[in-house]
Amino acid sequence: GIRSFWSSGGGQAKATRVEGIAVVVLLAGTFGLAFGAEPVLRYTTAAASGLHGPKFYIDTVLSANPVLRGGGSTETEGEP
Repeated sequence: GIRSFWSSGGGQAKATRVEGIAVVVLLAGTFGLAFGAEPVLRYTTAAASGLHGPKFYIDTVLSANPVLRGGGSTETEGEP
């Protein structure tokens, strides 16, 4: 890894367990995307559609009823 590039000695640096785990995780992600790309594609396509056409999101947010937390009241103090 990086230690062999910056080291002054001619020997070879030993791979650590963390480096090995990182390689295994990256390989697992690669195989996961190679054989299970359809769900990822559906998710990213839906996300892109939401970003390009935000009308559904805007309408949903604006039509939602606000929820008051902490037992507060919407009435102004002193008004009946």
